[in-house]
Amino acid sequence: MGGDILDNSHLVSNRSDDFTIAGGISGTGTFEQAGTGTITMLGDNLYSGGTTISSGTLQLGNGGSTGSVTGNITDNSHLIIDRGGVYTFNGVISGGGDVTKAGSGITKIAQTQTYTGATISRTASCAPRPQRPRQHLGADGRSRRRLLDERLRPDGGRRGQ
Repeated sequence: MGGDILDNSHLVSNRSDDFTIAGGISGTGTFEQAGTGTITMLGDNLYSGGTTISSGTLQLGNGGSTGSVTGNITDNSHLIIDRGGVYTFNGVISGGGDVTKAGSGITKIAQTQTYTGATISRTASCAPRPQRPRQHLGADGRSRRRLLDERLRPDGGRRGQ
């Protein structure tokens, strides 16, 4: 859905599919994600009444530099922050839902958060380093292949080197 929305009451999304709100939401009202689908907000939303995630997923951004809400979020399901660049969230996230940090950017949290769900990171910079074969010379000078996982070895995968 394109265009901006003026919300001075209670705006509820009760969709079971994935849906994108491209424009911004402004006003004194609240926003509630009540459906089982995923609502992706691409605009920088300035409504002041707060955000509630009762069901489904609310995603802020889609890897770019926009997609935000102002104020607090009550998260009882799933919140995804998928931003590029640097994004600072100034509100408080409460509730029992989980929070996922996706995208290539840096998300800064300015307040102490009170949510009790999981914190998940799906960023490329935090992804586990895959195991890969390495070529090594044995004592007799012949090569042999060894599979090393450098991220789990404090010595960086080197033995006696």
